[in-house]
Amino acid sequence: MRRVGCTLVICPVVAVIQWAQEIERHTAKGSARVLLYHGARRGSQKYDFDTFDFVVTTYSTIEADYRKHIMPPKIRCDYCNKQFYPEKLKIHLRYYCGPDALRTEKQAKQTSKKWADTKVKGKGKGKGKRKSGSEEEEDFEELGTKSRGKSPLHSVRWERIILDEAHFIKDRRCNTARAVFALESEYKWALSGTPLQNRVGELYSLIRFLQIFPYSNYFCKDCDCQILDTNMKKKCDCGHSSVRHFCWWNKYIATPILYGSASFEGRRAMTLLKEKVLKGIVLRRTKIGRAADLALPPKTVSQHNTLYTQ
Repeated sequence: MRRVGCTLVICPVVAVIQWAQEIERHTAKGSARVLLYHGARRGSQKYDFDTFDFVVTTYSTIEADYRKHIMPPKIRCDYCNKQFYPEKLKIHLRYYCGPDALRTEKQAKQTSKKWADTKVKGKGKGKGKRKSGSEEEEDFEELGTKSRGKSPLHSVRWERIILDEAHFIKDRRCNTARAVFALESEYKWALSGTPLQNRVGELYSLIRFLQIFPYSNYFCKDCDCQILDTNMKKKCDCGHSSVRHFCWWNKYIATPILYGSASFEGRRAMTLLKEKVLKGIVLRRTKIGRAADLALPPKTVSQHNTLYTQ
């Protein structure tokens, strides 16, 4: 993969202009060349990223390019006219649609229960709501192997990747997280004021992006195999089944914490997370630590005594 010497900045849409302004503000005039990779016309141009120092783009742009160029195209079902990814289409035709479809007893019960909940509560009727049918849920771990090439951002190896508001990828199964994980670089930074919002699994997405060993890796129980991702439906390159691989984060952090702080495993996992994992990978900026940069001018108090008349 071709290497480029510039930095890729991924941020929300509202922060694109601010990033460009801050780069211009903190560098010598004319010394930093910035490319805003954003907008509908970006795909019609060819970019030489070596001619820039910074490339600023958005999470939605990364996700759109990943879905367009790397993910396999959807295939239309001949019976219901809906579109599915190749692997999901196999499941759809086997259990849900077509003359040969046959649902299992458990699937039939789940369907009737969901229909009853929908009928009573009236949910899922609005436009734009995601349907809850199990055959339509997308699992991005098994979407097929055929791709359509690489997007411009995924076809090079960057010097540095910076994620602003990195909690945008807190769900590691979503398309945005998959798109970010597919990027390659020499160095990786993740900036976030809330790296952990609701559950400890959200922090793993940032660790997976940063590729911090051993926290982000899967390990084989039968050999010394170490991988970043595993596919439950295929064998690993080491020859052992995927079920023989375990995620370090789940085994030593996430699963023990589920037991709660009352258990020994939970307390040990919390201590490991706080004292070893976070202290070794997090650089925290507090208001007290950056008081000099945030210093306001001295406060002046003026007191005026006024007599009120009738």
